[in-house]
Order: sequence, then structure tokens, then C-alpha cells
Amino acid sequence: MALIFYLSSHPAPKLAMAFPTWLGVKLLHVIEYGGLALLLNFGLFKGTRWPPRNVYVWTFLIAVGYGMSDEFHQSLVTERNAAVPDVIADAIGAFIFVALHPRVADRGCFRFLRFRAGPDHRAQR
Repeated sequence: MALIFYLSSHPAPKLAMAFPTWLGVKLLHVIEYGGLALLLNFGLFKGTRWPPRNVYVWTFLIAVGYGMSDEFHQSLVTERNAAVPDVIADAIGAFIFVALHPRVADRGCFRFLRFRAGPDHRAQR
């Protein structure tokens, strides 16, 4: 979250300007907030005893809430502006991670995404 805050505190980054289309810039938002959802999901699974469904819902809500607060923050920065399509792209990134995580976490090279959850997940170590 600190990295996202830092990046949004400055005028539009050169990486965003390298994408020639509006869709390319929104793709950066999808990737950025998909990564945030990955980290939030990991933290919530390891730090709580919530059932997986609750973890996925809170992961999505926190990521989207942070996306909204980030857009408000950008509205206060010179040469930046707040945009609803950016929040939608953030929500799509978080949703894609939350929707795909249970389906890919047990497959091949994605096993590192498998998190233990439930009331007794701490006792399994």
C-alpha cells in the first residue's frame, strides 16, 4: 500500500505514459490491485482464523476501498486527477485475483499461493 501511495503522490509516472492507449493504463491498475489483493489475501489468511470465504470478501473490500482512497489522494496531487474508471479497474484487478485464487492455488507452479485457513490452521505447522 505504501508503494501505491508513493506512486500516486507524484505526477503521472513515466511507465504509465509509455502505454499509448487508455486501455494500457487501466491494465496497470488491474495488475497493481491484483498484486495488492495477493498480499492482502496472504496477510489475512496467515493473520486471522477467518474462513476462506470471509478472507476473500475482505480482501476484495479492502483493495477496492484503498483504490477509492487512492483516487481521492490523487485528486489532491498536482497534475493528477481522480477518475471512476480507475476505481473500476482497481476493482477488476482485485476481483480477478479473488475469483482465480481458489482455482489455481492447487495447480503446479501456483502451489505457493495455497494458504491454510480455518480454525485450526495454526496447529498444522
